[in-house]
Amino acid sequence: MRKLVVLLALMLMITQMLAQNSIKGKVVDDATGESIYGANVVLLSGSKGTTTDRNGNFQLESIANGSYTIRVSMIGYAELNRPIQVTGNLELTFRLSQKAEQLQDVIVTSTRANEKTPTTFTNVDAEEIEKQNLGQDLPFLLNW
Repeated sequence: MRKLVVLLALMLMITQMLAQNSIKGKVVDDATGESIYGANVVLLSGSKGTTTDRNGNFQLESIANGSYTIRVSMIGYAELNRPIQVTGNLELTFRLSQKAEQLQDVIVTSTRANEKTPTTFTNVDAEEIEKQNLGQDLPFLLNW
């Protein structure tokens, strides 16, 4: 009987040590308080991550007890890293502040096809398009 009690106590301690927790939460805009859809929520120490749903909610499952850093990021917002201590199920709210980025210029160039280019082409003038335009879309018109 005594061995059975010790065995049960040992099993209870092992299951408590291996307890798996979940982290739930919401990601919102700091200025407006609106939910942010599609934000990335990543647990850096492990390889777990998810994205927020249409209401800004997320959930990470099967997280062991311990210390972690959680990263929340979204295009157009400043990245947020927060250390957390997991000892049970957590419910967190992350407020992301908007961040404008100055991007470099994009230059688009092209080459116009002519008789010397090694490709097939057809010149279509405005009269021909007007004659064939019966309210159809451009790919249909180009087949004429």
